[in-house]
Amino acid sequence: MNCTQKDDTGESDFLMFGHYDGLTLHCIDKWYHMRPGADTIKAGTINVKDTFQDICREFLRESAKAGTSPFPMERVGMWWGQHPTKKRTEYISIAASWEDQILLGDCFWTDDWIDADGLSRLQKHAGLFPEKEKWYYLFSTSDFVYGFEAMSGSHVRVFSLDKMCRIMGNL
Repeated sequence: MNCTQKDDTGESDFLMFGHYDGLTLHCIDKWYHMRPGADTIKAGTINVKDTFQDICREFLRESAKAGTSPFPMERVGMWWGQHPTKKRTEYISIAASWEDQILLGDCFWTDDWIDADGLSRLQKHAGLFPEKEKWYYLFSTSDFVYGFEAMSGSHVRVFSLDKMCRIMGNL
């Protein structure tokens, strides 16, 4: 199943969304046109960045059901709360937990390749959960710098949109 597709010029992307009914992932038969760098889609009022975060959370839920996640995830969502020393609200777009483990994730809606800066930002948030074993998941509509996952350690996973589609097709 292809989730993204380029047009003939290679300048515009199209994205297909689906929904999960509790048993099956259903792709709707409608492709949304996205201009490069656009944050919203004109076919309705869809904030693409928020929708991509929802897709990534659903991917985690499906991975946990299939037993391919690093731990059973009792809750998958987002996290926000007050930083104890900086006295400001912090937001993490992807969060999942189970007992003494936590997964922190971030989603990148970009055409640029993702490098260590994305992981660094997540690792700064890790101090908010000192008693937990941490896993870091990064999701991107583009790709990651070659070797990024291998250089980042055993608790780091990276997923491009294409990679997520391939994995979902095999679940």
